Parts: sequence; C-alpha cells; structure tokens
Amino acid sequence: MTDGIKFNKDTFLQNRGHFFDNVKNQEEYQNVFDHLIENEEWLGDENNNTNTDRNVGSIDNWELANFISHIDVGPNGEGGDGIITDDEIVAWAESNNSQFHKDILDRNKNAFSEFKNFLNAMTGNKDNAKVASNNSGVLGDPKVSATVLHDAMEGAGTKEDTLKAIIENASEDELKEIVKQYDEMYSKDGKNGLIERIASETSGKFEKEMIDKVITSLLSDPEDKEASASLVNGLHKAMEGAGTNENILKSIINNADEAQLKEIAKQYDEAYAKDNGKNGLIERIASETSGELEKTLVDKVVTSLLSDPQDETASQMLADGLYQAMKGAGTNENILKSVINNADESQIRDIAAKYNKSYGKGDKDTLIQRIQDETSGKFETEMIDKVVTSLLADCEENPDSAAALAKELETAMKGWGTDEKMLKAILSHKNMTEEKYQALIDAYRELTGDELYKVVRSEGERDILDNLEDKFKYGK
Repeated sequence: MTDGIKFNKDTFLQNRGHFFDNVKNQEEYQNVFDHLIENEEWLGDENNNTNTDRNVGSIDNWELANFISHIDVGPNGEGGDGIITDDEIVAWAESNNSQFHKDILDRNKNAFSEFKNFLNAMTGNKDNAKVASNNSGVLGDPKVSATVLHDAMEGAGTKEDTLKAIIENASEDELKEIVKQYDEMYSKDGKNGLIERIASETSGKFEKEMIDKVITSLLSDPEDKEASASLVNGLHKAMEGAGTNENILKSIINNADEAQLKEIAKQYDEAYAKDNGKNGLIERIASETSGELEKTLVDKVVTSLLSDPQDETASQMLADGLYQAMKGAGTNENILKSVINNADESQIRDIAAKYNKSYGKGDKDTLIQRIQDETSGKFETEMIDKVVTSLLADCEENPDSAAALAKELETAMKGWGTDEKMLKAILSHKNMTEEKYQALIDAYRELTGDELYKVVRSEGERDILDNLEDKFKYGK
C-alpha cells in the first residue's frame, strides 16, 4: 500500500473551505466527483475560482483544493500534512453521510486508484504512481492517463517525471490503450498524436526512450489496425513541415515486422497519397532522409510490400513508387534499385504491367523507356536488363510479356533514328532462345502487321541479325 499521495500544500490548501461539506451542495458534489473520475476534463478554467462562477461537473483548482483538503485533515479537523493516505480516504468515506460516500465508492471501483494516479502525475510523483500501478495491477483508466500526459506537456515546459511515471509503468496493452485514447481526444484537426507530441516536447536519450516505449506497445499486436493508424499518423507528422524526426521513422520502420509494416504503408498511402502527385510512404521517406538511413528505411518498406507476391495492392503501390521516383527533375535511384533488385521475376512483370497500365500513355512512357530516359551508364543497363529478363522469362507462354517486349521493339525503331541499345537489350539478350524469338516475332506482327526480321534489317542493324542468324542457324 502506498505511503500516501503528496501534493503541493501551499497551492491546494490556500483556499481551504468546506464546499463539499455543505449538505445543500451534495447533489453538485455527486456530479463533480463523477465528472472527476469518469471524464477527461480534470481541471476547468483556472480563472473560474469563485463559487458563483463554478458550473456543475466542471472541476477547477478551487474545487480540487477543497476536495483534497476535505480528505487531508489533521487532528480536530485542522489542516493536514499535505499527504493523502489510504486511511484518510477510508475515514473520509465513512464520515458525514457515510452511506452516500460508500455508494460513490461502490459505483467507482477504481475511482481512488485513478484519482491517485492523477494527483501523482500532476506533481510528478513517480514512486507513488509506480506503487499504485503495482498494487492495482492496472495503471487505471486510459482516458485519465491520456489526459494527464496531455496536461503534462501543455503550456510552457514539460513534466518529464509525469511522462516517465505513466509510460514506463504501463504494460504494453495499457500503453496502447492510452495512446489510442490520447489520439482520439487530442489529435483531431491536424494536431499531433502522442508519439509526435512526446517528440516535440522532449529531446535526447529521454525522447528516444519514451518514443520507443510507445511505439513498441503499438506494434505488439500485428492485427490491431487502430494501433497501425496511430503509427501512420506518427510517420506523417514526423515528416510534415520543416525538418524530419528520424527517431520516429527508425523506431517504427525498424521494429515493425513485414506484415505490420505493409499494413502501415497501405494505410499511409490511403490517407496521404490518394491525390495525384502526392508521395506515398516510400517516396516520402526517400525525400526526407538521405545516405545509409534512406537506403535502409526504403529497403524495409519495399521488402514488406514484396513479402506477398499475390498482393495486388502492394504491387500497385510499388509501381506508383517507381513513377514518383522518376517523376519531375531528378531520379531517386535508391527506390529503383530497391524495388527492381528485391522483386523476383514474376513480381517485376506484375509491377511493370501495373506501371504501364497506370502511366504508359505514350510510346516513351513505359517502365523500360522511363528507366532508359532517367538513368545512364551501368546503372541504366542493369535496371533495363532486370525488367527485360523478367519479361523474356515467360514470353513463350505469356502473350502479355511478349506484347510488352514487342511494344519496346516498335518504339525503338519508330520515327527518325533507331534505338540500337534497346534492340540489343532485347534481341541480343543472353537468355534469348529460338522459341522466345518466335514469340516476339508473332507479338510484333500482331502489334504492327510487319515482320520483325525485315524491319530490323531495314533499320540497318546487321550485327543484331548476324547474331541471331548465327545463334539459330538461320539460312544455314
């Protein structure tokens, strides 16, 4: 049992009185007490400290002072010592209209443990909060704890002892509920949720410890979509406006498993990348970080989206990510490498098909053509080869793959000049077989009405034809 609740005697007892003793005020007393225990608005307007201004159910400092002083009484009813003990609480419940007070206790089984947590948090009394938590087995009403956390960070300065007392002593399940309640009450209309509020009000090692603890609680149940929503909000706020809170990004993305991270990425894109031109999670991370951190975090998100080859939504998100990575000035090569190097052949085909369907409106707008336009040198060759290899892998059986490559061949020989590099990337590919070549001939004829061999010859690409003739013994 705790030794008692310590509070600032000078502050709370300066307006000592007997508002709650007055029988005619007992109806209001009942409303005030219920409001104090069950609702989040613990304190009202500090300026409303006169009896005439006080409203039923509204708790202000004057009322709280009287409430405390009514419990903490010394010998002969004189002023107490500034400590509320369990014995004093029992004595208070049994004094003056004892049945009335006991009825209140019966209706609010955890009322005093919650009230203790509130008072302890207000004064930063970590030891008493910890004892109360250990004795009761629960920290108390999560709404109460959420409100206490909010009040501890409101205004000038932050009561770090209060944050530590609640966050460190809560179990994962308790803390997760506290976060949900906090976000529900205080993160409306673009305001920060608990994760971001802690980050904005603390710093250094303490910030990291508190953030990690909160995030770990939200990651404890991979099926909890509401918890994922709090993490999504945390990621968004961490990258919104000037500057980026890398602690939040690292804590969420590095600690989430693949299934959780994929759910977080989906919720993020649904919330913040729906409008054309807005970045999804992959591109936002890439734009807000750099160097090894950027590469690590992008890889984590991409890998999570690639974890299920049958997930069509994830494939579309990766296609969107590639588009955003090559849109406008500059190209984010980290995203290209992460998607194309980590995807298997079937996934690359699916991503390329979704890219071409969404963004391939013109000849030069296919994924392969866009890579060619936006990259160069060895990197360009490697990326194009990966996509071509995936399409060639099943072009004999898959008309869509053969048609996609036929489209690239047509574009390479269309108009003035010939894109010899693209012709060689496809027709001179190391995996080309006679069966694959025949599939491309058929697809090209279906697309253009022309014979591929004749068009290549008319373009003057004799070395490509000689290579094919030698490889398949044409005309021999």
